[in-house]
Amino acid sequence: MRPLIPFILFSFALLPTGCFPAREGGPDTAVRPDDGTVLVEHDTPAVDGDGLLPDDEISDLPDLSDTSDTPDASDGPDLPDDTVTDDASIPDEDLPPVAVFFDDQVRARTLAELGRAAERVRFVSYTFSDDGVLATLNTLHGKGVGVRGVTGTAITAGAPLFPVRTYTESGDSGIVHTKFFVVDGATSLLSSANIAYQNIRNFLVIIRDDPALAAALEEEFRQLDEEGRGNAKTRHCDPSCPTAHGELFFSPGPSCAAVEDTLDAIPADTVAWLVMYGITDNAPMFDELRGLTGRGAPLHALLDDWATGSTPANQEAFDDLAAAGADVAYYDGSMTLHHKFLVTPDIVQFGSMNWTYAGCLRNDEFFFISDDAALVQPFLDHAQGLFH
Repeated sequence: MRPLIPFILFSFALLPTGCFPAREGGPDTAVRPDDGTVLVEHDTPAVDGDGLLPDDEISDLPDLSDTSDTPDASDGPDLPDDTVTDDASIPDEDLPPVAVFFDDQVRARTLAELGRAAERVRFVSYTFSDDGVLATLNTLHGKGVGVRGVTGTAITAGAPLFPVRTYTESGDSGIVHTKFFVVDGATSLLSSANIAYQNIRNFLVIIRDDPALAAALEEEFRQLDEEGRGNAKTRHCDPSCPTAHGELFFSPGPSCAAVEDTLDAIPADTVAWLVMYGITDNAPMFDELRGLTGRGAPLHALLDDWATGSTPANQEAFDDLAAAGADVAYYDGSMTLHHKFLVTPDIVQFGSMNWTYAGCLRNDEFFFISDDAALVQPFLDHAQGLFH
């Protein structure tokens, strides 16, 4: 279908795939998995304690960078940004309508786009620990740019001078986990990155020529800012919002059926690459993913090895995919693999959403499905580079 650092502790676990370091925690939650939590607004944002959910409730990953007693991600060494030009100095007519960036370029490109803001900035992020981005937004606010934000946890980067609605974890109904910026109601920044960029592999998609996309994202922001999260929102992309470069989806809700349909539509002999931070075998699309190889569509899956103990949280999904004949590996670099995308030569699905039960049915997330070569090819090239 066409729709689609803090210092990290290591412990070694001998698993069927060999001996490798299991990373404790990652960039998506406080000190516990972010499945099954209720978010409510507080005048003074609070940070919860250290409770862990049962293994079958884990959906998205512990984030060591967002508790008051844990080092912030920005305390670690920065990734090199010096090869990235400052887009704020480039005339509008020379900027590409679609651009995709990865890893060390994500933070610099985000700052460059924010530097172009003249009227307003709207953003949503689960965590916010980058003081450089906060300083940029505070400066824009001081210049009269209308800056507003929504976060899924308390900001740890400092004090925002602009309005922010902060949700806090206090129950079992999911989290605000989506990640996007909209600049001047026109430029959309879609990412797997929270506003915490150091030593983390992420993607950033910038789309400048799509008013329908920017409007849909601003409406999602408005609802999170004014109405609430989860089922309190009005479903305005039902099941999706058509845009110039693909289809935009929001969760929670039945939107993950589109991912299932996308997987079912992959032809035999078409190679698929999955690059994913978190995945559970009870995710709605997991059976379709596992079934690819049985239909003659080879699957290469690269997963992060984050863990709440000695065994990676993705191990059950890893084993199930391997047993089905997929080529599955853990990312063995020192950085956290925080990507969330599936790509073939014909289509790409990317977003804030890990492929988990909570990502689909509990959390506030976005994902995007596209067959536009301007989006497909960069993700395909990046996936193949990661595997080789």
